[in-house]
Amino acid sequence: MLGTMRKHATSWLIKVACFAIVIVFIFWGGYSYTEKKASRVAVVNGSYIGLREYQSMYSNLVEQMRRQFGRQFSSELVETLNLKGQALDRLINRRLILAEAGMLEFDVSREELQNAIVSYPAFQTNGQFDSLRYQQILRSNKLTPQDFEANQREDLLINKVEQFITRGTKVLESEMLSFFHHTRDRVNLAYVQIDPQDFKNQVKVDEEAVRDYFDKHRENYRLADKRNILYVRFVPQDYLAEVEVTDQEIEEFYQLHQDDYLEPKKVHARHILFRISEKAKTAEIQEILDRAKKVLDLARKGDNFAELARKYSDDSTGVHIIKVEDIKEEAVKPLVAVKESVRQSLKEERSREIALQRADSFIDLSRALDDLQKAAAEAGLEVKESTFFAAEEPIPQLGRHPEINDIIFALRPKEISPAFSIGDDQLVAQLVEIQDSRLEEFAEAQERVQEDWITEQSEVLARKQAQEWLETARQEGNLAEVARRNKLKINKTGLFTTISPAPPFGNQRDMVITAFSLTPEQPVPSEVYEVDGKFIILQLEDSQPASENGFQKEKDSLSKQLLQAKKEQTFSRWINGRRQQADIKMLQEL
Repeated sequence: MLGTMRKHATSWLIKVACFAIVIVFIFWGGYSYTEKKASRVAVVNGSYIGLREYQSMYSNLVEQMRRQFGRQFSSELVETLNLKGQALDRLINRRLILAEAGMLEFDVSREELQNAIVSYPAFQTNGQFDSLRYQQILRSNKLTPQDFEANQREDLLINKVEQFITRGTKVLESEMLSFFHHTRDRVNLAYVQIDPQDFKNQVKVDEEAVRDYFDKHRENYRLADKRNILYVRFVPQDYLAEVEVTDQEIEEFYQLHQDDYLEPKKVHARHILFRISEKAKTAEIQEILDRAKKVLDLARKGDNFAELARKYSDDSTGVHIIKVEDIKEEAVKPLVAVKESVRQSLKEERSREIALQRADSFIDLSRALDDLQKAAAEAGLEVKESTFFAAEEPIPQLGRHPEINDIIFALRPKEISPAFSIGDDQLVAQLVEIQDSRLEEFAEAQERVQEDWITEQSEVLARKQAQEWLETARQEGNLAEVARRNKLKINKTGLFTTISPAPPFGNQRDMVITAFSLTPEQPVPSEVYEVDGKFIILQLEDSQPASENGFQKEKDSLSKQLLQAKKEQTFSRWINGRRQQADIKMLQEL
């Protein structure tokens, strides 16, 4: 081939071929550079934070919050907690701390690393480190021992730096006493709630005012931008027939997951029942108990228990005589009994892996062809279309998946997505159309605008009335009397502390602080509070300071608690100082 090219070096065909080769190298070189740049999120003093590293941290934080908040977890909570920012902050801090460890010449010995790993309960069997379990858990999490141990080494270095920075932290007794009273003193409040909904019937609609409200709040009536995608779904169930599982793999899986095949202790027993009526008198109850004792004596002497049950047992509960006939102790099911279920579990796990592999291969093909439909036709796969949906809406046919919406709304037109999971399935999508956001016309939104205006006016009326009632209560020092005259319901919080506030307060820390500043001389605060759309007026009912004796009992635990808190504050101030001095640059918007 090389000889042919030398011989015909001046041939126009070879020149074209060489030009094509140059173009390919330029293209792929440029592509690699672009991909490399896109794979970086930020740079900290010259050290890059990669996109995969960031995505892993973000996913871990989301999963932690999902477990912590359960059904209350939502995309709104993700935004409120700024998990994207938290993930990046943690990675930046990690870079800075590890750099400090290097400057301090800290190191982690092989022995320290080994001790840390073998102490992990997840890697132990019967309290002892199990190397097979260790390797299997890492494999199941797609980690190599080298990667895991490198991460553990960094964690140990970070701990050493933190201990070094906070080594001089101390807690004074005056700080403990102040904290004790701050968290243990209790108050009881009376309060009334004023609901703006009760004032809506006092609002008269003013068409000109409604139109003026619309003009001033145009952005409230903006239709969200929407996306339409094509997607291909990879279902693990479709690949089960391709999976082969060996007996050795079954044995390994069984050894690693023996807790899943544990049979609890079982007791086989017979009962003789003596019914006692709910209306039975003492004499009747005693008669039944005597009869039961007689039967119990017969059973203990060896009379046939089944015959005694047929002869004496009633058809409902009451007094029981129980004979334990067999006890089956807790035991692990033998492999032979669970082999097929293990095989099925492994097949399902492998089929999920295949689905992910096929999705990844399909992504490569789609990006090479720059068209998901063409790639699907070539691979013999079915393509579906979502129809338009907004960022906060469920994806048609796929349901509500905020993390997937985030990915889709970050795509450029015609861009192919990474693989994402819905249950066990893998999906690959292509953004095919964007419907831009726009402001609604007044005629489109008129009914909602009018309702919003009425709501605003009712809130104005409710706040004004609440303020008047507050001033009267402050002057008279008696909220209960104000409530009685105006037919308001007065509520009591019961005694509560600053760390366990009463339910009406929600997360209103300013209300809690105010509650503990009230005195018998000035029992009503100077302002109306708003919680969940309702206005609240407070009055102190009772206060109970924590006892000195209680302080002495809790002194040791308070010392440990405060010391840990002060260490965290000390380290936080240190890391914030390092961040201010560092050269931190964002390379792409998250």
